[in-house]
Amino acid sequence: MNIIILLGPPGVGKLTVANELTKLRKIALFDNHQVIDMVEPIVTREYKGFGRLVYDTQLKVIEAAAEYGEQDIVFTFAFSIDETAGIELLRSIEKIGENYSARIHLIYLSCDQAELERRVLELSRHHTHGKIKDMESLRKLADQYDLKTPPQGENVTIIDTTTVSAQETAKQIEKVIYS
Repeated sequence: MNIIILLGPPGVGKLTVANELTKLRKIALFDNHQVIDMVEPIVTREYKGFGRLVYDTQLKVIEAAAEYGEQDIVFTFAFSIDETAGIELLRSIEKIGENYSARIHLIYLSCDQAELERRVLELSRHHTHGKIKDMESLRKLADQYDLKTPPQGENVTIIDTTTVSAQETAKQIEKVIYS
């Protein structure tokens, strides 16, 4: 079983690429906003344990998928190198991989700032209420966190999506994982 984790800043195209990847292979899609959108109407982001609640729920789902082991999954995750909880989440997923003999693939998607800002404004982002949808929010997040530095490690693949379509990016990922 493969657990593919698409990482990168908001607006880089993680969900769009994940959707394209599911068209190429039989892969279950687990978007991080599925959990956020489920939790947020009940427990808002102002709750100090909101992030931990979301991460713990995501881990439980990923662990159940690994234990079940019937099909590969692709998980989207907005990553910041300076957010300890996010790094802990990745480490926990790696342990799940070890426990269930699942291969973990970290794919970091990047693009230049102008393209990122253009993408954040796209209407396709408006179907999920938790997504960043304006430049002010993106810039505020970028001031708060390092959104440009990928996780460190030998199992990290970095793909610049600035001028590459989501479909082509998905094909690159498919080649890295399945070739």
